[in-house]
Amino acid sequence: MNYDNSAIRRRDRQLDESSARRLLAEAEFGVLCMQALPGGGYGVPLHFVWDGIDRVYLHCAPEGYKLRCLAAEPRACLLITGKNHILEKAFSTAYESLLLHGEVSPVTDEEEKYSALRAFLQKYTPESGERGEHFLQHTASRTVVLQFLIRTVSGKTNRG
Repeated sequence: MNYDNSAIRRRDRQLDESSARRLLAEAEFGVLCMQALPGGGYGVPLHFVWDGIDRVYLHCAPEGYKLRCLAAEPRACLLITGKNHILEKAFSTAYESLLLHGEVSPVTDEEEKYSALRAFLQKYTPESGERGEHFLQHTASRTVVLQFLIRTVSGKTNRG
């Protein structure tokens, strides 16, 4: 993972790399930001799993606007936020966030696809066991798994 905070203006708000790795592993969702087909931007919140190295996996239906946008322009950003809360007395917010830049493509290898889907089960429904595997077997054929190949990651925080 290429962790690079050099573009963050406020040096006191840089998130250290170990906290960034924790947030990548634990955050519940991210917002995938991509180029809209007529121009402009398009963002959609999605659950994700990180492979611990340089890929984030996303999943979706086998057709739709998101896939058409990514087919036209695979470069995208993924914005991930952790828990945040308002610091009312300071007129501010305590937060952690990551911005990932990279390229998104469909996973075509069946073994990689099933591995990613099992990682989703483990992250979001760790107690599902056999029931989760049964669900996976019945839905995998109508699920597209996308890989977001991470080029750079930067992180910010305000711990208040």
